[in-house]
Amino acid sequence: MRRRAPMRNSGTIVACVLAVLVAGCAAGGTVRGWPGVGGNRTGPEAGCPPIMSHFDDPMNNYGTRDRMLSNDPPWNKPHSGIDFDVPAGTPVLAVADGLVTPIMYNELSPIGAISMVLYHGEDTDGRYVFSFYSHLSEQRKKPGERVRRGEVIALSGTTGTKEAHLHLSLWRTPVGPHPTAFRAFMWRAIGRSDRSILADPALSWADPRRPGFDPGRSYAERPIRLTYPLPCTAPPVR
Repeated sequence: MRRRAPMRNSGTIVACVLAVLVAGCAAGGTVRGWPGVGGNRTGPEAGCPPIMSHFDDPMNNYGTRDRMLSNDPPWNKPHSGIDFDVPAGTPVLAVADGLVTPIMYNELSPIGAISMVLYHGEDTDGRYVFSFYSHLSEQRKKPGERVRRGEVIALSGTTGTKEAHLHLSLWRTPVGPHPTAFRAFMWRAIGRSDRSILADPALSWADPRRPGFDPGRSYAERPIRLTYPLPCTAPPVR
């Protein structure tokens, strides 16, 4: 299924809460390339698109004008995920097996971004794991569909931002995807300026040296580890 803009802007609590979590993902920063796992420059060697804004980057690294226009609240200036430098129309891949949720699916964020949220289940530590993809041009899957790791779920775009890129957030919450419980928790967490549910996706790769999805490889179900949300061109190392 393909879904494109336009969509309706949302004034609901969950839209505002999720926009807070996305804070800082507007592009406009300096491309810093691979996050440097151990400083070994393995990202470019793996043929994966570079990261342009990292988790917890300060506001001045990207998108100051976009933030002003979207009226982001002051407590969410550190980046809530990572941004990948890719042109619009790049296939976006599921980072792990999961379920497409209705969260933010049929509504634009307050900054006008098309987004998707996948639910990946309960991890070994009892936390519930979600991945959030934003600034999309198209959604290729619909709520309720199960997807496999590496499956195309969307196309990257420029919605809600000035420059084409993909934003990815990783949420590890104490509540599952039940709408009432999830919304209530997210609101309380943001109200307390609590970033404890946010995790750095770049620290959760299944294989930091070769993070790209390898269709010939078996990935453990638990603990939940991620593969790159975008195609990597280098051949995998077995």
